[in-house]
Amino acid sequence: MDWYPLWNSLRIALISCAAVFFLGIFAAYYIARLPRMVKGVLDVLLTLPMVLPPTVVGYFLLLLFGAKRPLGIFFMQQFGVKLVMNWYSAIFASIVVAFPLMYRTARGAFESFDETLAWSAQTLGQSDTWIFWRVRMPACRQGILAGTVLAFARALGEYGATSMLAGYTPGKTATINFFRCGDVARFADLPGYGYAKVSDSERRRWSGLIEGYFHQDRDIRLVLSLLDIRHAPSADDLTMLDFLTDSELPFAVVLTKTDKLTNNQLRARLEEIRTEIPCGDQVTLFPVSSMNGKGIEELRQTIESVVESE
Repeated sequence: MDWYPLWNSLRIALISCAAVFFLGIFAAYYIARLPRMVKGVLDVLLTLPMVLPPTVVGYFLLLLFGAKRPLGIFFMQQFGVKLVMNWYSAIFASIVVAFPLMYRTARGAFESFDETLAWSAQTLGQSDTWIFWRVRMPACRQGILAGTVLAFARALGEYGATSMLAGYTPGKTATINFFRCGDVARFADLPGYGYAKVSDSERRRWSGLIEGYFHQDRDIRLVLSLLDIRHAPSADDLTMLDFLTDSELPFAVVLTKTDKLTNNQLRARLEEIRTEIPCGDQVTLFPVSSMNGKGIEELRQTIESVVESE
């Protein structure tokens, strides 16, 4: 049995709950002391994630943390950290959706706190920090505990916003994504094996997804198999190419990461790949690089010609 999904869900929920615990408590404490008008406005803003559909929350988070958004670009350039489509991206989503539960519960507890206890401690010369941790928090512990439990449960069960922000983690998640191109064509993104370190159970799940897709009655015009040009095709890659050949499906091989090789290395690898894949001399190869755009235009023209042909 593969325990990764359980372990991943628990660590995300625990980290999110720890962050929400402190964020919710301090936000509730300071906002509860603000003027009524300001308090009302902040209440609306901070509780929006609780009433909005999770996918809408995830969409707004993508607008904020996306790789081509100012915040995402800043973190990538300054720290080399990608904020979306990683396992820890789910932490951001879980924090946002769980925060309102902790905030509202903690604020209700703080507003019901008997302030005379704090005043009494002040007359004894105790600092605000001492009063907060030694008087206010113990007196409000039931509300704080309830908020913590609710926040943990919400973070553990979160899916909508998480799937938007971390729905594709290479080597860990696999779904079939469909893209509609007007009324003339649909593109399907099938999970790939590559060199990702995944469990046997995950590979079997991927195999079931792929086989189920191809075994349905579909008008398939072209299949593009993506291979890393730096490595020899894996056993799974060869199995897929054999399947496409035996099924007489039209396909081509897209060789990625060409920017990682010199021109001499590229020419040598193209010759080697012809001998490494089945019917290599009859298969169309597209050496491409998403970094410098090499081969992208040729591939796009091929796709357009297939889509336009009847």
